[in-house]
Amino acid sequence: MVIDATTSYNMIMGRPTLNELGVVVSTPHLYMKYPLDQHKIGTMRSDQQMTKKCYEDSLHVEKGKKR
Repeated sequence: MVIDATTSYNMIMGRPTLNELGVVVSTPHLYMKYPLDQHKIGTMRSDQQMTKKCYEDSLHVEKGKKR
């Protein structure tokens, strides 16, 4: 499903999609693992300071105004 919504996320994947892709997510650690092929595992790690800044930036509708 694709929706037009203002959000701090670039993409939101639900549990069915995560399960289908074999993704393991650790939200507190901002870490994700996913299978690349039978013998390799990909990892993605986020920076907590950058994540917080991106979230705060997403709250600004116009310069100096928050929702």
